[in-house]
Amino acid sequence: MIEQQESILFHMFVCVSGAAAFVLLMVACAGPSKESKKSVAELTAAGEYVAASEMVRAAKDEYGVSNAVLYELDLAMALHVAGRHKESNGHFSRAEEKMEALDTRKVSRAAGALLANENIEEYRGDPSDRALAHVFHALNYAQLDEIDEALVEARRVEMFLDERLLGIGDTPVAYKDDAFARYLAAMLYEEAGKPDDARISYDSAQRAYRDYEAHYRVLSPSSPLRGDIGPDSEVVFVHYNGPAPRKRSVSTTSGGDAVKTTPDGAGSSTQAVTTQERDSLTRVVGGVAGVGRAGLKAAGKGAGGVASVLLNISYPDYEQDEFRIKRSQVELGSGVWRTELVEDIFAIVDRDLDDRLRALKNRSALRGTVKLLGTVTGLDATGSESPDLRCWQTLPSQIRIARIRLPAGEHRVTLRYLDGAGAPVLSRQATVTLRPGRRTWLTDRTVD
Repeated sequence: MIEQQESILFHMFVCVSGAAAFVLLMVACAGPSKESKKSVAELTAAGEYVAASEMVRAAKDEYGVSNAVLYELDLAMALHVAGRHKESNGHFSRAEEKMEALDTRKVSRAAGALLANENIEEYRGDPSDRALAHVFHALNYAQLDEIDEALVEARRVEMFLDERLLGIGDTPVAYKDDAFARYLAAMLYEEAGKPDDARISYDSAQRAYRDYEAHYRVLSPSSPLRGDIGPDSEVVFVHYNGPAPRKRSVSTTSGGDAVKTTPDGAGSSTQAVTTQERDSLTRVVGGVAGVGRAGLKAAGKGAGGVASVLLNISYPDYEQDEFRIKRSQVELGSGVWRTELVEDIFAIVDRDLDDRLRALKNRSALRGTVKLLGTVTGLDATGSESPDLRCWQTLPSQIRIARIRLPAGEHRVTLRYLDGAGAPVLSRQATVTLRPGRRTWLTDRTVD
């Protein structure tokens, strides 16, 4: 680890003069403005889903070329919630194509790219972004009753997840598989009359939910994991709950916070930069720059100052705005069917970021050395420590579902949303038309 960092630093500082021009020319592109994001969030909270999608579209220029994937994801999800499924599909397709291309593109990193922050890189989406894009894309097709097309997305997400599992191996990360994506794929295979494929996906979902229980405290759904619908019909109510998780900037001169406690009781990899790593960075900076003790004192006012410069680390951290709705249920006559949490998006992205945080902190520490060398090389990297705060802003915090067997025909149902104590927060009416032996998919979005 240390030797690898020293090698990177050596090559970085050999070409630092050439990299200076690169850094000075690159402008961090953090995506849409705070004002645009606030407007989208407020419109979504007010139930103005079409207006929210149009606000995302109007802010396209703010995303810039580096955030083409993020724009497509934000708009696709906003259109999905607005019920504009065909239009949403086009944007999900473009997002998936771009993410796949960025994931497979083999481009060697220039030295200057190590000096600048991650904002200058094209947003390629997190692993959960890849999986969820296919999930929502499949749900679009399911709501359009285009099951064959939904199965294409089911196969694509399972192929991505299978490749991810193979690539990760025994690496100790929490998000290795997506349980809800497997569960959804199983239901789609089942509806398409492919029981063998459904069985395989249900088994994969059960294995993934065991990991979900350990890492995120999300249990496998209690609804039967397999079984023919028979002569009745089934409503699958999908509830998107809570505002999107968002990133904030964390800065520290001490190398970072202590190990973060996660739901499974284990610490994620957010450890501070070690004394050995700090000393190594200081040694390499002094040696390669050739400034010696006098130069270091000039830059950092002594050894303590140097360490402070090197450990001025900034990194992203997820946070979740509070929301009142904790439960939801479908009511019809005297029947009540409660939803279950099947995907805790905040828990997933928060833990996944923690699992990657050591690498982000190390890159921030490398950029900190450029500030030290600025007194010698004239390279200005004062803007290099703005962490990458880009994230999918139109996501919900949770996905909850209820599966309800009903006779074929038209039914008027009440969707009721409750707080943690079981008190009603709001309710909505919906009409569903059910066909014998088929599923009907019903989605709704709440932010409160």
